Amino acid sequence: MRKKMTVIGILLVFTGVMLTPCTTSDSTRPAPKTTSGCPLILLDEPGTLSGYVTDIEMSPIQGAHIQVDFHDTYRENYSDATGYYHVTDIPLCYCMKNATCSKQGYIPASVSLTITENTTYDFILTSASPWLYVGGGGLGNYTKIQDAIDNASKDDTVFVYDDSSPYHENLRINQTITLQGENMETTIIDGTEGPYEHLIEITAPEVTLTGFCIYPDFPNNISSVVFLDQANRTRIMENIFQNTSEYSSSMVYLLHTTYAQIINNTFKNNSVGISIYYGGDHRIEGNIFMRNKLDGIDIVYSNGNTIYQNTIVSSGHFAIICEGSHYNAFVENTINDNEYGFAAEISCQNLFSRNTFMNNTIGMSLINSQGNTIEENNFINNTNQTEIQYFGAIGRVLSILLKLRFSREIGFFSLFGPNHWEANYWSDCDSTAPRAIDQMHYLVGLQIVLGKFTDKLFLFHTTQYDRHPAQEPYLIED
Repeated sequence: MRKKMTVIGILLVFTGVMLTPCTTSDSTRPAPKTTSGCPLILLDEPGTLSGYVTDIEMSPIQGAHIQVDFHDTYRENYSDATGYYHVTDIPLCYCMKNATCSKQGYIPASVSLTITENTTYDFILTSASPWLYVGGGGLGNYTKIQDAIDNASKDDTVFVYDDSSPYHENLRINQTITLQGENMETTIIDGTEGPYEHLIEITAPEVTLTGFCIYPDFPNNISSVVFLDQANRTRIMENIFQNTSEYSSSMVYLLHTTYAQIINNTFKNNSVGISIYYGGDHRIEGNIFMRNKLDGIDIVYSNGNTIYQNTIVSSGHFAIICEGSHYNAFVENTINDNEYGFAAEISCQNLFSRNTFMNNTIGMSLINSQGNTIEENNFINNTNQTEIQYFGAIGRVLSILLKLRFSREIGFFSLFGPNHWEANYWSDCDSTAPRAIDQMHYLVGLQIVLGKFTDKLFLFHTTQYDRHPAQEPYLIED
């Protein structure tokens, strides 16, 4: 009987120890709070989780989603261009918390952590699809880029080392892959092996082309260098396009393509940087265009594009030209030292906001283009700040009344209404009074000369106004 009582007493002692809450002699430590989600949460000094997200090559991954789950809620953050993330406002408690890092195209990674005031953890994500390697010294690496492309499956990545650069191939991409060069300054594709119609032809959606120096060195009769045909949602990012041929066509040519992204590329010494024909809803952002012989960007019969924070310098003709293109947005572009900064023909309902047109022969030219909004731009030291022209036929009204066939694209009697100018800075205007903007109207009529009808061009002027011109140039930072 005595032994049983002793055992029971010992069990009670140990049980009592297990049920005793944790205590500390540190009087400065915050008092614990009991909740239904966690028995002990410290009230002060929430914790943080920070670190870097990279791939297996230790390259930073931008846009990865990091989520820390706890107590039926969570905190989240996204990695920046360096791969760095910083999740804040995580309650300090005695619970293990689950942190998950994910991004489309990669296998998610998770870890259980005790979060303190400044916890750090680096995530390494593995591609969800296989990688094929070209060049370099790896066992089984391909020697030709096209061979790797042909053996890739949908969503694979073809990674090209610069060890074997330059690559003399012409490439055909007809399925969704990522084609990634090791370094955009040293991984060169020059296409000298031919054939010469296009250096890179993309006919599949959602292709990514990044990390190359596209340096075509072949005859002048090519159609274009990088050609996209119905390649919707393709991404062309962080490449250098530099041409050695004097009369070649566009470096990037988009035909019947929608929702492409052309971001952070450099185009220099080409004929035309980017040409967009038909299609639309593209994003052209953060590119640099330098010393192109004709144009920086051509937009033809393409609507809904966003042209944002590009720099276009020293184009031989147009920095940007639009023909028959509507509902585009041109925002925070720097356009300097071109013959024409911007030119539009029969292009309506476009937005121009916070661009800088500087040292061009003509800052902005609009021909038969109405209903555009031009606001908060800088027009600085252009030889002619604007050139607004309308062409129409006097007989057009009679044609309408008589229900005869007529062109709807003349623009002189446009239903879009006038262009709207507001709060632009004009270097040749030092007054708060409305700044006049001259418009030239050319009408083609008929006159009788020696008993015969001949064309007669009539010119008259009207004036629009920027009624609230800015008194100082806008500081527009990339």
